[in-house]
Order: sequence, then structure tokens, then C-alpha cells
Amino acid sequence: MILIGIVFQYLINLSFAVNYFHEVCADTAFNYWRRNNAVISTIVSIMGILLNFKVYRLLFGKLLRKEEFNAILMEPVVFYRPFLLSNILCFICTMLFVIIGSSFGLKHVFWGYQLMLTCAQMLFLEVLVALLMFLEFFIHDQMKPRTYTEIEQQDGNRADFAAQQERIRLQV
Repeated sequence: MILIGIVFQYLINLSFAVNYFHEVCADTAFNYWRRNNAVISTIVSIMGILLNFKVYRLLFGKLLRKEEFNAILMEPVVFYRPFLLSNILCFICTMLFVIIGSSFGLKHVFWGYQLMLTCAQMLFLEVLVALLMFLEFFIHDQMKPRTYTEIEQQDGNRADFAAQQERIRLQV
């Protein structure tokens, strides 16, 4: 069961990577960001294929408010729709197999064996990851990356604010 889950995980990683390189990398705002942050983009792409497709979220997660982890998309739906679909597919094809296999191991292995303890740890971790994944679905709107138009509006508001402050300073 667990081996089937691992195979499905790598298939999901590869399918998400193909979508990432085909759809997300075609975005003009993302390409501009990627040219300025080529090293981190390459590292995350490799890690996303080898480890887990969820690593791609590092690019949009605003980690430590660093520019390297604050990628911009013209249309965030290009990234988030396949990401959410891959998450659902990962839960169905990967996590359920691990949860079922671990539960089976807990039921049929005698107490005290290392295999039983490993099954208990895997079951606990998979359930915890599933809960965190569902939590992410519920707070998804707050975690969307910025669009190019939002940045232009924000920069325009900053310029208006700076001009207002200058007028007020000159009036006093």
C-alpha cells in the first residue's frame, strides 16, 4: 500500500512540474520575477520534482518577507487551480494509501515491535498533514500571491500618499 502511495506521489510531482513549466512559466510577470531570482527558482523546481510538488509554494509564500519568496503572477489561478487539484489528488491517491497501510499495520502487528511503532508514527504524521492541508483550503484566499495589477494599484496608492504628504508639508 505504501509503495503505491509513493509511486502516485512521484506521478503527481511530475504532472505538476509539467503544468508549472508550461503554464506558470509562460506568465509574463512571473518570468520577470524568475529572471531576477533564477537560483531560487531553479532550486525550488528541482526540489518540487524530487521531493514534493508543495515545495513550489515557497515561491509564493512570502517567507520572511524576502523578495526571493514573493513571486508575482498576472493571474494567480494559473498556479492555484492545478495546485489545489494536485493536493486533492495527493490526498486521494497518496495519503489514503499510507493511512490505510499504517492502520492495517497497527491492527495486525503485535505491541512492542518496531514496525508497529513506525506505523503509529506514520499514521499520526499523515493525519496531521491532512488536517493542515484542509486548513490551507479554508484560508486559501488570504494566502494568494499578489497579482501584477494589485501591485500597480498599491504602488499608485503609495505615490498618491507621498504626493499628499508633500502637499501637506508645503502648506505648513
